[in-house]
Amino acid sequence: MNKTIAATLFIIIILTVFCGCAAENKPAQPSVPEETVTSAVPLNVKADGVCGENLTWVLYDNGTLVISGAGEMDNYGVNRQSGINKPAPWDGNEVKKVIIENAVTSVGKEAFRNFSNSLLSDVSLPDGLEKIEEYSFEGAVFSEIQLPETLKHIGTYAFLSCDNLTRIFIPKNVEILEEGAFHHCDSLSAFTVDTENEFYSADEYGVLFNKDKTELIQFPQGSTLEEYTVPASVVRIKAEAFQNCLNLKKVTIQNGVSQLEERVFYDCSGLETLILPSEGITEIPEQFLSGCCSLKTIHIPQSVESILQSAFSQCESLRKIDFPEGVEFIGRAAFSECRNLTKIQLPDTLQEIQSAAFFDCGNLKNVHIPKRLTKLYSESFDSKHIKSFTVDPANEHYYADDFGVLFNKEKTELVCFPGASGITEYDIPDTVTNATIAYCSSLQKIHFPNGVKTIYLSNCPKLVSCEIPDSATDTMIQYCEALTDIRIPESFTEVPSYFLRGCTGITKITVPANVTVIRFAAFSGCSGLKEIRLPGSLQIIEDFAFAMGDIDAEDSILEIYYSGTKKTWDTVQIGENNEALFHVNIHFAE
Repeated sequence: MNKTIAATLFIIIILTVFCGCAAENKPAQPSVPEETVTSAVPLNVKADGVCGENLTWVLYDNGTLVISGAGEMDNYGVNRQSGINKPAPWDGNEVKKVIIENAVTSVGKEAFRNFSNSLLSDVSLPDGLEKIEEYSFEGAVFSEIQLPETLKHIGTYAFLSCDNLTRIFIPKNVEILEEGAFHHCDSLSAFTVDTENEFYSADEYGVLFNKDKTELIQFPQGSTLEEYTVPASVVRIKAEAFQNCLNLKKVTIQNGVSQLEERVFYDCSGLETLILPSEGITEIPEQFLSGCCSLKTIHIPQSVESILQSAFSQCESLRKIDFPEGVEFIGRAAFSECRNLTKIQLPDTLQEIQSAAFFDCGNLKNVHIPKRLTKLYSESFDSKHIKSFTVDPANEHYYADDFGVLFNKEKTELVCFPGASGITEYDIPDTVTNATIAYCSSLQKIHFPNGVKTIYLSNCPKLVSCEIPDSATDTMIQYCEALTDIRIPESFTEVPSYFLRGCTGITKITVPANVTVIRFAAFSGCSGLKEIRLPGSLQIIEDFAFAMGDIDAEDSILEIYYSGTKKTWDTVQIGENNEALFHVNIHFAE
């Protein structure tokens, strides 16, 4: 053989072996799926990278994302332990289609969440996939998705707000379906479940249950049904089970149900009638019927002891509630914004009414406090609309006077002043040490006794006269626009936060000689001020203390008189947003 030819062949053989070895060591690249290729438009790689220990991804310029390799995908989003946010590597790109190839066993947490999902209309999941993590496809716009038979676990809110998804089939091997996996899917009309699935089932209306139908998991939000009766086998109704089911008008829950979770009927705006079981339920859970603005009547079962936070909030059509004997607790904002509620009959068994329980119930005018009530707050009722309070004579904790003003039994605390009572002048009893008065539309004059320690006076637009006793070191008077002058007690060593906030009629204030601190926002919004007198003892003026809006130095008529010298004034610590102190003339002591 010619030596030249032999040498050439040797080099070719060496190069072939070397290149082959190099190819074996190079990570496998995903093939371009046939469905992404067209002869007319060749595809180009837009971005690529790694998304798992043994997974890679490639995004093509037509918006197709291909994930290849074997094993679990990385999780993304905020790490609960470190607090560090790790976005999916393809975030920020337009992803229209996702193809996950065989041997990928999980879809990572928040993998296709956020802005990418606004275009995501097509997803292909592989046989072999076992888990879809939480929030994986939140907000995707696809109308259907084929869940593989190998799937075992669907995470919390995995398909949250997939508004175009119309039907979902739960395969036979799904063992875990976490809370809210398909919530807020507006178009979802029915669930179907493989008959071989040992954990879940669906009824003829497409409602999702556990296998033996003792738990109702979710009513399909896009169902056109107007009436539905919960099966007699059901013991528990899961959280948000009927949430946002806008077409439902009537639901009947049969006896046997003993456990209702939170937000079951949240924002079911078309729901007019709900029939609860006559026995077995001991509490109405949080936000149970919140936002059910068409609900006209409700019969609370005799077994109920507690009505929890916001349970009936924003039920604007609800006019009357008959509380059964046995109810002991009404939670925060339980009936807030029930604006057509005209009458309540509080039961003798009631022991506590939390803050804002009946806030913004504008047609609720008269309230009777039952005999066993031991705890309520000044904000439990919307005092703006209340005409009077009455109290059962046997009640050991509360008392109402002839004007319908509510006190504690010893009359040391003025609990709630009926703002719609029409009272124009009122003398607070000498026994009172704490007084709360708010939203009194007619009140013009009020007298606080010596000995009062705490005063909270708010939103009394006609109040023109109010003298603060020296004992009242904890005082807040806000949004009383008709007040033009007020004396700050000589006993004050500091002016409290929000002391005269929003009192736009005040024209002059004199801060007493012993005051060292003016607290946060003490005179904020007092835009009518023309004269401020400050003591030489003053050391600190906190943020927003004199935030009175824009002050024009040339046109301002505000005068500030400081009893100290320019040198001591320069030592006063003045916080942010106190421009009124810098852009007007300050008169110093000589």
